[in-house]
Amino acid sequence: MTYEEIIKSIDERIELILQLFERDFWDYAAIIAPILLSVIAIVVSIQTALQQNKIGKRQNEITLFEHRFKALSILDFLLPLAKTIIDNTKKDDKEKQDVWDILAIAMQTFKYSTSPFDKKIEFSQVEYFYTNMILEISRLPCLFKNESTEYILAFSYAFKSIADNVCNGEDYEEEIFLLQKYVCEIEEKNIMDKLEKYLKL
Repeated sequence: MTYEEIIKSIDERIELILQLFERDFWDYAAIIAPILLSVIAIVVSIQTALQQNKIGKRQNEITLFEHRFKALSILDFLLPLAKTIIDNTKKDDKEKQDVWDILAIAMQTFKYSTSPFDKKIEFSQVEYFYTNMILEISRLPCLFKNESTEYILAFSYAFKSIADNVCNGEDYEEEIFLLQKYVCEIEEKNIMDKLEKYLKL
């Protein structure tokens, strides 16, 4: 490389460096603005995702609360009804009520209290009504994963057997004994109190 070529190369480099320093505010703004907008877009996206996640969790909690409330409301209905059936079996024959009547009247009361404008009660649906209730209760292990629900499930199956047998004109003496056993277990272990704590917001 000749002396002239070296000088020319140095001059070109100096000129390039000087051009870098000749940029004004708008040149830098054109470079920085897209980067800045990208960073803002990322931050907004992260904040939106976090907010949606928070809303999603809250909606899940509300849905879980509704399912828990429904299941415990059914239990609050069935436990006293079970005690009525148990007490009825201990009465003299003159004082005893037909268990089907007890189940039918309880169904009517429940339907009137939950949907007062539905005046039509189908008493032919007694067995179906209690089967649906027991299906709702069978979800308890999923709704209360940290609690023992085995006695409630056993109670619900015994109750369903009684309802089925009564509606089909079959004997239910053995099921009454099991029902009484599980009602006592639920009360002694304060299972309902433990489950109702989950309804406190």
